[in-house]
Amino acid sequence: MSPEERKALICRAAACYERAGLTGNAAQCWEDGGEPARAAPLHRALGRLEQAALAHERAGQPGPAAECYAAAGNHAAALGCLVAAGQLLEAAWTAAHHLGRVAEARALLGRVEAEDELTRLSLALVRDRCARRGEAVVAIADAWPGLGLGAPRLASWALALAEAIDRPDLSAMLYAAMDGSPGVANAWESWAGDRLGDRAAARPEVSP
Repeated sequence: MSPEERKALICRAAACYERAGLTGNAAQCWEDGGEPARAAPLHRALGRLEQAALAHERAGQPGPAAECYAAAGNHAAALGCLVAAGQLLEAAWTAAHHLGRVAEARALLGRVEAEDELTRLSLALVRDRCARRGEAVVAIADAWPGLGLGAPRLASWALALAEAIDRPDLSAMLYAAMDGSPGVANAWESWAGDRLGDRAAARPEVSP
């Protein structure tokens, strides 16, 4: 049997396993058949995040690999993949927030151009994370209604920054600014219960 015939046979087996719901067997066959891109989402579906990340890397997909590494808590590996994918802002945040590698984060920021308001605020957030200050959180709260599709990631980073520097007042300010956005009411209740000891606490009002 030629290598090509063997590969075709293994891939047919992978497809059969996948149709039968035997996800683990299918993932292994796709790997053995030299199709890591087909194996990666199956590993992820099974919660095998590191294996999914490795499969994405073998498939030349550093962005999805970074997502899997981050979900698995392997932020050092995620950082390398983010840089390889050209996602330098995300890489800088990972270096600063998850790894405490401030000099590396600042070097990565130097390679990012502030082409729009969202990018400018993201840069400010990472700089503030490096310096352990919270001015960017205030700027994001002020700009919130007009931030568009990138707002959820920005809010996630801003809330993480506020907690990292122990500024619950900034978290509360941002939750108030986001009032009415999807999922915010539940997120506020959870945060208020954990941080303030009162899930029913009222969000502060935002000055017009």
